[in-house]
Amino acid sequence: MITKDVLISVSEKEEIASRELIEFMNIISVPNRFRITQLLYNNKEITVTDLSILLKISQPAVSQHLKILKLSSIVKQCRKGKQIFYSLDQHGIKNKYGEGINYLRCYFLNENN
Repeated sequence: MITKDVLISVSEKEEIASRELIEFMNIISVPNRFRITQLLYNNKEITVTDLSILLKISQPAVSQHLKILKLSSIVKQCRKGKQIFYSLDQHGIKNKYGEGINYLRCYFLNENN
């Protein structure tokens, strides 16, 4: 049994980072959302139609997943003519989830930034 004088509490910064990490993981834990992020990582930019074909799910379903990913600052869109292309929002991910990702590296993977 650990005595009270040995326990170490979690800092406010660690608490915030862990909340960011939990939010990020909850969002991408949905298999199709995770697969979308993989496809965006591999292809850099891709349309809803192409995602629908690759994932073998309807365009409305892809659009709903992209909406959640956009609102969560994980994905961004860019219009080129009549087409809308989606890509990972590296800046958004870093700003919104950077501390959480660093927390994962530091505490669970034993890596320093």
